[in-house]
Amino acid sequence: MTSDELIVLVESPSLVEAAHEPDLRDWVKQYPYFSQARMLWLRSALLATGGSVREEELEAAALQVNDLRQLFFYLYPEMLLSAEPTGFQRSERYTGSYFDILDAANAEGGETNESLRKIAQRLKESRSMMQKSEPPAVQLTETDEMEQQVRRLIQDANYRGAIEILKQLNLINPKKSIYFADQIRFLEKIIENIY
Repeated sequence: MTSDELIVLVESPSLVEAAHEPDLRDWVKQYPYFSQARMLWLRSALLATGGSVREEELEAAALQVNDLRQLFFYLYPEMLLSAEPTGFQRSERYTGSYFDILDAANAEGGETNESLRKIAQRLKESRSMMQKSEPPAVQLTETDEMEQQVRRLIQDANYRGAIEILKQLNLINPKKSIYFADQIRFLEKIIENIY
């Protein structure tokens, strides 16, 4: 196979036939990183063997392409025609709003209308109760309180006091020792530059 014939196959991969397999295999052996030749050879090998190729060859081709989906449809173009859309399609019957559901329940009749109204009323009552009630108090641990104190000291530019508390936190919580050590170093640098 000449290079001109190969170029024709690269430009029109649908022209690849099983008879091209030995020539394309030679191209792949001669130029192992020539990805287009490898894909053409895989396609011709699939046609020649009736759809079976060694797994190692597929893996080698997969390493040379950017998009595995493109490789799949290149090797199996008949699957592209039968591929279904992958996106979710919403039913045109409902848009998902409360009023659509209520209209559908009214159209069906029965007690669904009444039950939907009860559900809506309960939702409304629970929302109003949640807005009136105050959020539950969160209990802070000793380390949380100390960290908040460090933040306040830093905001007040009391860097020495913040360093002392960070040293205590470093001893209390060894899992965060790197974090506290970094903060201590940072505050020491600030003190060096200020004073």
